[in-house]
Amino acid sequence: MLPEITGLKFYPKTHQYILQQGSVSLQLPSVTQIIQLISNECYGQIDPVTLHKAADRGTRVHEAIELIDQCGWAPTEEDTAGYIEAYKHWGRDYEPEILATEWRGYHRTMLYAGTGDKIIRLYDQKGLIIVDVKTSSIYHPLLVDIQLAGYTLMLESWPDIKIAEAYGLQLKPDGTYRFYQTQDLSRAKSYFMMCYALHNAVQKSKEA
Repeated sequence: MLPEITGLKFYPKTHQYILQQGSVSLQLPSVTQIIQLISNECYGQIDPVTLHKAADRGTRVHEAIELIDQCGWAPTEEDTAGYIEAYKHWGRDYEPEILATEWRGYHRTMLYAGTGDKIIRLYDQKGLIIVDVKTSSIYHPLLVDIQLAGYTLMLESWPDIKIAEAYGLQLKPDGTYRFYQTQDLSRAKSYFMMCYALHNAVQKSKEA
């Protein structure tokens, strides 16, 4: 059973997570903000207009996928149809039991937040699996693994939650997909912790 998260609000326009604890409101850094330095290394040379268009398309694909998980159907647009077909193809191949889509939560002690794309079970594997869906043309395994590690640590901070495996699901515009398993989740967790420490150091330096 996944934890029921209360007191956490997400504001998409500013990408802010606010945690309300009694009379105190805390703005929490997100997983994507914490690993921003690595993301910049992977995507920093790409034209900002191209990145914006890709991000907008990715958001619409994620919204359609959420509808498919909930209702079994979603409207498609010309530039998203192939990605959605790729997702359906993955579903037919793996027949996942989808426990949560766009699960939003926070780490109980480290106080960062994030939204995991999918938490599933697969019929031939035991335990919970977290999946991050990508629509980018280039797949960066290190970046995705560290992102998945951040979500994994966040989930595992709650009682009785253990993530067995993590995967990146790359959807392609031609209707095909690649399903990449994180080979060393423990190492990816260590890398995320380094990013977390560096992020905190940078924030403290700004406040000094």
